[in-house]
Amino acid sequence: MAHRMGSWATIALAAVLLTGGAVAPAAVAAPSAAGSPAEVVPTMIVLDASGSMLESDAPGPRIDAAKDAATALVNGFPAGAHVGLMVYGTGTGSADSEKDAGCQDVRTLVPVGEVDAAAMTAQIAGIQASGYTPIGRALSDAAAALPGGAGAIVLVSDGIDTCAPPDPCEVARGLASSGVELTVHTVGFRVDDAARAQLACIADATGGTYADAQDDGQLAEALRVKVDYALTGYETRGTPIAGSLTADGNPPAIGPGQWLDEFRAEDLSAVATGGEESFLHYRLEVPEGYRPHVTASLIPTAASAPVPDLYSGVSVSLTGAAGADCGMTRDAVGAAEETAFPPTAALTSECDGPLILAVRRDGTALTDRDLPVEILVRLEPPVDAAGLPSPGARPGPAAPVPDAATATPLAGGGSFNTAADIFPGQTYRSQIGTSEVKFFKVRLDWGQQLSYTVTQDRRLDGGDRMNVIGPQVRSPLRAALPMAEGSSQNLVWMTESDPSFRTLSRSTPEPVRFGSTDYALPGEYYIVLADRSGAREFVLDSFLIEVTVSGGPESGPRPLIDTPSPASSPQATTEPDASHVGGSGAVGPVALVVGGGILLVGAAIVGAVLLRRRRSL
Repeated sequence: MAHRMGSWATIALAAVLLTGGAVAPAAVAAPSAAGSPAEVVPTMIVLDASGSMLESDAPGPRIDAAKDAATALVNGFPAGAHVGLMVYGTGTGSADSEKDAGCQDVRTLVPVGEVDAAAMTAQIAGIQASGYTPIGRALSDAAAALPGGAGAIVLVSDGIDTCAPPDPCEVARGLASSGVELTVHTVGFRVDDAARAQLACIADATGGTYADAQDDGQLAEALRVKVDYALTGYETRGTPIAGSLTADGNPPAIGPGQWLDEFRAEDLSAVATGGEESFLHYRLEVPEGYRPHVTASLIPTAASAPVPDLYSGVSVSLTGAAGADCGMTRDAVGAAEETAFPPTAALTSECDGPLILAVRRDGTALTDRDLPVEILVRLEPPVDAAGLPSPGARPGPAAPVPDAATATPLAGGGSFNTAADIFPGQTYRSQIGTSEVKFFKVRLDWGQQLSYTVTQDRRLDGGDRMNVIGPQVRSPLRAALPMAEGSSQNLVWMTESDPSFRTLSRSTPEPVRFGSTDYALPGEYYIVLADRSGAREFVLDSFLIEVTVSGGPESGPRPLIDTPSPASSPQATTEPDASHVGGSGAVGPVALVVGGGILLVGAAIVGAVLLRRRRSL
């Protein structure tokens, strides 16, 4: 079969940025091979056992609250977790004559390794508070105790470092600049302004997050969340591939499936003008009549510290002979959201034959970091859409207000790859805190459309400080989608906020139908909730979510060819062949997905746009 592209109706390309515009990046799981679970990030927990932890205002001794919080964690670690435990301040008193020894007093109670719950619990029970607060030394020792110095540290302290030098914030900056993927999350337990600023500086320097805790309950919750961030983060999936830095020669072949590559910091200066962009190139074979869909996602890493007012992002393009433009994302730099609109006219013969897919990293943020990139490739076969309903607006019924009395607990996923399934007619209760992103997914078939309602259930932690939740619906290709009410509306959750900001009900403006600009594919649609407050102080809210799926299912388009769609690369086994999905006669592309980690935490941005990093406050 000739590889000619002149009969294409459309080419869809998009660039997706996963980051925390107002969301700090969390620890990032190491890239996992296709179909395998993400690696859990090695984590060292560092507890303050200095003399001030004997204060009885938790209520009760602070050290008892810290020990109770750590003990409660132990049995909840995920399978395969590698966690260690350090303390400082247990070996000396607080007298001036003991300062030299006290400032070296950092002890490893449990080395980083697969968790032995009984052994760790016994070590926690034996902690006695008495001495100094050598935070800088503890950070250095904790980093040295992690395999290769990479992973995460979760530090709990009730006060400022009493041993500097070394200054703990300078230690954190040194760790961040070492080139090793290391994140430090910090919890301030009943701290004053000076200690809060120091602990927040440590977290910011390494791309971590800071939380305040004022009593034993808040400490237990903040420690749980920080360790959960550290251990998991954004789960990456995909078949490893190494793109060429230039289009010359013979770039590696890429096809339908899920792929994972990496932009290296060293290549920015080696290839790009001004050191602000670099390229990865692949060779894509597109049979006659097929339409390619390509999405690239740039994932901030665990060591990606906030960079105010700077951007880092990706764009994608397809070129043919002599560099002919065969499909490129619309320029959207600086936009919050943008969808790539492909050309609709037939392309020239210069787009016959193999195409070059170029994924470009650009922007001035994070140029000193290696960043993973996911690439999603789909090939859609030619179809017969005669007799099918035409796309168009149709009002969707509102989802009911969720009923707290019947809610089912659901954690929510930390990435597109681990999004939690939700089903119509069921109320779910979940939680979201500062810097978190929650991913849910619901199946839509041809002719169906989605409505959802999200409402604040109750404030679990954080007093009157705000959680600003930005909800989005995203397509099976991860593109941000318009909703019937227009532009996205944020939810502002406080203990005493305007009730109109506590609940949001929205619906998609049209059903899923072939030929639609936005709702043209059956499959998994994502509801993504991201905290956009940018606050350092930890806030945790319980919320309720319920969805309604209305209409359909209808018949989809029929293939015009008898031969199967192009086979995925033998290595690209993450996703099944999805050429025929969504019910009788349904036709859709083959998916290729690669995930990389944030943050968590992070919100997905579509278009040739780069993310604005969380502004330091």
